[in-house]
Amino acid sequence: MDGYIARKYNLVTKWGMVIDPLADKLMLLTVLICLAIKGYIPLIVVILIAVKDSLMIISGVFLYKKNTVIPANIFGKASTLLFYLSIFMLPINKYIGNIVLKIAVISAFVALINYSIIYFKNRKLESNPSQ
Repeated sequence: MDGYIARKYNLVTKWGMVIDPLADKLMLLTVLICLAIKGYIPLIVVILIAVKDSLMIISGVFLYKKNTVIPANIFGKASTLLFYLSIFMLPINKYIGNIVLKIAVISAFVALINYSIIYFKNRKLESNPSQ
């Protein structure tokens, strides 16, 4: 919602493009930790997402220092949606919630790969501007 408001009122900043996904990742990770503690999900899910998000955060800081920001795209947004859907489903139907959670974990890594591809394509274009 905050991203929508920022775009609607032309309040988008480079800092916001970095900090908003960070806040979303921390909130999601907090919820996943709570679900793992309560036994709703396996701890490996928390570990995988923590590692993936740590890679993205470290990369984001590195890119921010180089004056580069890769904004969220459909893969990252779909992954987030799947996580929230699985979190909603878990108390209702643990079996279906865990299936959606597995799909969400896979989609999170697809998003990571997609962001990496975007970065390397942009880097290649910057080093060879004639292409």
